[in-house]
Amino acid sequence: MKNGLIYFGNKKEIIKRNLLAGISRGVGIGIGVTLITAILIILLQKIVTLNIPVIGEYIADIVEIVEKSK
Repeated sequence: MKNGLIYFGNKKEIIKRNLLAGISRGVGIGIGVTLITAILIILLQKIVTLNIPVIGEYIADIVEIVEKSK
């Protein structure tokens, strides 16, 4: 296993290991993006309820633009 000798092993094992690693990365990225998006949405909702004038107007403009594009 020293100096990258793992790549000279059984090709089926290498393919299986890389496939499992790719699936794991994909699932991890999906879960991470979902959590970060949910946290951002919750934060934006809290900012809107604080009724801060500048930020509230900006978010209201964004919502209006999105509703017009439907």
